[in-house]
Amino acid sequence: MNYKKHFPFLQNGIYFNTASIGLTSTKVHEAKKKIDLRYHTDVFQLNLEEDEIINQVRKTVANYFGAKEDLTGLMPNFSFGMNALSEAIPKKSKILLLKSDYPSVNLPIESRDFEIRYALIDKNLEKNIIEALEDNEADYFIFSEVQFLNGIRLTEDFLHEIKTQFPKLKLICDATQSAGTRSFNFETSPFDAYGASAYKWLQAGWGNGFFLFKDSLIESLQPKSIGSNSKIYKPNGPLRKVGFLEPGHWDLNPFISLETALHFHFQEIGMNKIEKQIESLSEYTFKLLKQENVLEDSIHKRKIHSQIFNIQLSDSFLDLCIKNKILCAKRRNGIRISLNYFNTKNEVDQLVKLIQEFKNSEQ
Repeated sequence: MNYKKHFPFLQNGIYFNTASIGLTSTKVHEAKKKIDLRYHTDVFQLNLEEDEIINQVRKTVANYFGAKEDLTGLMPNFSFGMNALSEAIPKKSKILLLKSDYPSVNLPIESRDFEIRYALIDKNLEKNIIEALEDNEADYFIFSEVQFLNGIRLTEDFLHEIKTQFPKLKLICDATQSAGTRSFNFETSPFDAYGASAYKWLQAGWGNGFFLFKDSLIESLQPKSIGSNSKIYKPNGPLRKVGFLEPGHWDLNPFISLETALHFHFQEIGMNKIEKQIESLSEYTFKLLKQENVLEDSIHKRKIHSQIFNIQLSDSFLDLCIKNKILCAKRRNGIRISLNYFNTKNEVDQLVKLIQEFKNSEQ
């Protein structure tokens, strides 16, 4: 596939920045223009179609991620959903978090009345989680599947293990840095809730996200956010199971964008191709960056990694990357790169060559 045809921004250089924001395709751009035109010229009919459009988007999300339609919630972003979900978790619940996880994961929990424990994110992450659960078994473990700073990843195999060892534990996952990078079926996964903003790896643009739930978690919640749109039939119908995430009207533009992006992602490109390319590139890059000794010690000693890497070089290296049209981002004490299906090994080689030149110039 000619990716530059679908993503004109790729003509500007090497894009290693999907972990910050995903590129939107020409098809998503055209879908946005079309729905905006309808707002301008056909708003009466569009208003009548709102529920039908949203129900179709919900069906599409549920279908591609192997979830139940009535337990699929649509919202502007993960952060909005996480706050509504945090309000619904019973007070005084015991919750395990990861120290230094993404702020939109931890802050909603830390700002409410819960009993919180932390596991340290390092080379022994899985051991740290198990020890924290053994020390004080939690009701909920809330975490990012892939860490935004350095790409440390928790596998489904490990999460299935802790679900077996701690059967009452509920797993709530931020999948913003992982949804769309691999084949996934929510119903057979270990997750009880799985939420994501879709503007990164699903390349749907800003303003859309989703949460998937299993019945057992929904039944444990005590929702507080509510509105007219929370009901099956407005204004007097019964409440929908995920209505606490959807109290008011949606902006149709970003959700049409989401549906368009999902079809492009899963059908036109194909999840198998995406997963294979990202996995191959990640393994190749992991090997080369370890050889260059530019990864954190906690990353260097792990066997499995994701598509996100934090290169431990100074800010001057970011300036050099941008000068050479290698587009990435500053994150904490390093330079973060993220690899998507449209990237190539040749592009990784160019990055590694630049690392070598930079290291030599610093000596």
